[in-house]
Amino acid sequence: MRDEVEYLARNGFAIASQSPWSSPCILVPKSDGSLRFCTDFRKVNSVTKADSFPLPRVEDCVDRVGSSRYVTKLDLLKGYWQVPLTRRASEISAFVTPDAFMQYTVMAFGMRNAPATFQRLMQTVLSGIENCEVYLDDVVVYSMSWEDHLCTLNSVLKSLAEASLTLNLSKCEFAKAVVTYLGKLVGQGQVKPVDASARGAGAVLMQADDAGIEHPVSYFSKKFTKCQQNYSTIEKEALALLLALQHFEVYLSSGNRIIVYTDHNPLTFLSRMSNSNQRLMRWALIVQEFDLDIRYKKGPENIVADALSRAFTVSLSLSPPISLSLTLAALDWNQLQEIAFRAGAFESWKAEQCGRACVGVEKLRRFRPLSPAPDDVGQ
Repeated sequence: MRDEVEYLARNGFAIASQSPWSSPCILVPKSDGSLRFCTDFRKVNSVTKADSFPLPRVEDCVDRVGSSRYVTKLDLLKGYWQVPLTRRASEISAFVTPDAFMQYTVMAFGMRNAPATFQRLMQTVLSGIENCEVYLDDVVVYSMSWEDHLCTLNSVLKSLAEASLTLNLSKCEFAKAVVTYLGKLVGQGQVKPVDASARGAGAVLMQADDAGIEHPVSYFSKKFTKCQQNYSTIEKEALALLLALQHFEVYLSSGNRIIVYTDHNPLTFLSRMSNSNQRLMRWALIVQEFDLDIRYKKGPENIVADALSRAFTVSLSLSPPISLSLTLAALDWNQLQEIAFRAGAFESWKAEQCGRACVGVEKLRRFRPLSPAPDDVGQ
């Protein structure tokens, strides 16, 4: 941790502080085995006014790139650290370690509005450039012809240079037929998932009508990797929550408070967690960009959970007017697909099909698919 602080000070990313604010720091492992220096801004984020600038929908980005013949993927070097803070924001960002009391001069990972701020910056810088998708610090240039690809790539690089943004060349891929983008293999007319396990998490995005009755809007399921299958129950619950929030981010990142109902009581302490489990601590920091209120709810009281499966369950409500019901199930992939298919057709369910008593089926009839109105999604 001392080395990380010295690196920040040496490069001008942090300076000595006398701020009345103070947030603790931790080191969390990255996928390449190195350590990421993170500041726990949970207390600061709880009193931060939300920036509602939306992130693009991942599936839309992936689908547009998938049909291309040439794909270039660009990655910004320490993207957030290329955004300077105002004097006031720098003072609020103050952090403490065993050896130092510092404050950031650049936007740090874990700040509630960091994703919205960075997405706005990137969309402003690359505005007007066609065949270019940007999701935070991941930029993709795609085209059907080599000439168009070179032209678009030149425009993107020129715009980034004019904005004084630096790329991480070691993570950039130029003029590839297929690249991994936002967790999918894309290019050459294909979009393929990159995970292949037998268990996973499922989620349903719900929207309430004027009568307060919730209707399913969208569905999500994702398989766990072999490593994730070995997670503890609290880790699987937290991972399912994280995956659902990331998948439905375009709906949930509007700054509204998200009420999370879970039948796994330990998950209610996620925002206040402080222990040696690095994985949970890392996820707790990641979800800080959402205004979460996690509450315990007994499993039998969750009708959606009973409809989808008798499994570990997390339910999320967004007021107004979107809610999310999340079910974490130790099921094989075919079962998850079957659940998702049936969940999209509540009207056709019969008592003998879902193995429930007639009274259970009557409860399910309340849930009718409802497409979100544009105004509702915007909120």
